[in-house]
Amino acid sequence: MIALLNACVLYPAVLRDVLLTLAEAEIYQIRWTKWRETSSKVVERTAECEG
Repeated sequence: MIALLNACVLYPAVLRDVLLTLAEAEIYQIRWTKWRETSSKVVERTAECEG
């Protein structure tokens, strides 16, 4: 199984530790989003909400 994670999961520490521990135990593989992709999606969604 593959999990797509964003840098936002690095904080808080408990969430980061759980996710990275599970990946280390080979429960799933981590794939990280690219900042540009993530930031553009946030901008798009914010514009839609403010509409």
